[in-house]
Amino acid sequence: MLFLGSFPPQSHRWCMPFYYPNWINDFWRIMGLIHFGDKDHFTIPGEKRFNEEDIRAFCTEQGLALYDTATEIRRLKDNASDAFLEVVTPTDIPALLKRIPHCRALVTTGQKATEVVAEAFHCPIPPVGGWIPLWLETPDQVGGDGGVAGGDGGAVGGDGRAAGGDGNVMPGPDRASAGPAAEGNYFSGRCPKNQFPSTLTSPTHADAIEVKFWRMPSTSRAYPMPMEKKAEAYRKLFSHNKLILWDLDGTLLDTLEDLAAAVNHALELRCLPLHSVAEYRKMVGHGVRNLVKQALEASLAKDASAGQAAEGNYFSGRCPKNQFPSAITSPTLADADIDAALADFKEYYSAHIDVHTRPYKGMQELLTQLQARGVKMAVASNKFQEGTEHLIREFFPDIQFVAILGNRPGLPLKPDPEIVREVLAKATGEGAESKATIAGAEGHPTIAKQDAIMVGDSPTDMRTAANGGIDAVAVSWGYRTEEELSGHQIAHSIEELRRILCFM
Repeated sequence: MLFLGSFPPQSHRWCMPFYYPNWINDFWRIMGLIHFGDKDHFTIPGEKRFNEEDIRAFCTEQGLALYDTATEIRRLKDNASDAFLEVVTPTDIPALLKRIPHCRALVTTGQKATEVVAEAFHCPIPPVGGWIPLWLETPDQVGGDGGVAGGDGGAVGGDGRAAGGDGNVMPGPDRASAGPAAEGNYFSGRCPKNQFPSTLTSPTHADAIEVKFWRMPSTSRAYPMPMEKKAEAYRKLFSHNKLILWDLDGTLLDTLEDLAAAVNHALELRCLPLHSVAEYRKMVGHGVRNLVKQALEASLAKDASAGQAAEGNYFSGRCPKNQFPSAITSPTLADADIDAALADFKEYYSAHIDVHTRPYKGMQELLTQLQARGVKMAVASNKFQEGTEHLIREFFPDIQFVAILGNRPGLPLKPDPEIVREVLAKATGEGAESKATIAGAEGHPTIAKQDAIMVGDSPTDMRTAANGGIDAVAVSWGYRTEEELSGHQIAHSIEELRRILCFM
């Protein structure tokens, strides 16, 4: 997230050599109030100074970059008011964003800064406390060191610059080969969807990313608004994703070993060849019936390739029916065979569901942090309902999900968007309650599709989000390769995912 102010006051007004250095500017008090419940969190007791060291550490942890919207200005009066500030040389903001390839939000903190950004992108001015989209292209491979900013990869460089890395970066909307028509209007951020509902909702470039352009009230005390009221507006920046839909297997929890053991148990009862955990990695994600079906088919194929297939009963009679009563009697699978194997799988899995299953490192802390910020969360899985509920309540007992939804009889699997619609309905308090909903969840009456995002590890999750009309981010630690997830934004670590969810 890149914060852009107008320009600092004269140096004799500074209380530290860093951004928002004026003691009577409330930017750092607002940050303290939002994140720590204490407006004086970043002040030094007994002194009229902010704690620069703590502020830099905070910015690095939160993924915040800071810069000015002008590199040369003229002050018409000896004060810090934008009303008496003339911009001589504006900052090249598109070039600045090119140096922060992971930036997903651009925030202006005052009218003058907002006007400079709007002029740079030929876009309208957002309402105070609101945002509009800016679509920027990004190369297939982002260069530089991947840091959010500064030469050391931190949020702010040692010399106060806002951006870092010098590799391939995001060309701005002005790189379109033709004029505004080619930019698609919405592509350039000039026609917000709420004003022009028929406008295309995304650029034609498959690798374009959306950067939200936020306009916040000035933190100068010259701006006529109480600090607490300003803090309410700024709080939106850090909880804009009001609803997160989590996939389960491969996203929240690593369940692969227990799934593999349960399916192998069902295969063993049928005297069929077993599969490795690595082989199961390619089968999961489409519901347990599909998992069992794929495993049976793969086992039959292994037997066939090994010359074990027989004309009649069961593979050369090596598994007599009286010893293996569940044995499949034909190389061709029938629905009854799959259902019987599925029943054996569920019986074993229910009794051994958490032998090896564990949350991914840092996931519990991330969910706790998001919940503390007021973000609503739900689980949207293709795992059978009972198993989904069991695992969530065992490993995340303190997280109040608005809904825990797995696969249930009569309802379609992902990527059908029905599960997205159901979660949105439950999160907004609409529709009948189900056993999947956590008792006491209050819902959120203002959640819309643009406020929701899905997190998953598979192309199925990405298609579910697209079909449901919501944003999505993929994680790299699950059961699919990055090649399979190409074309989607990918979080490679819990920390990167936290930044995306907080600032997307």
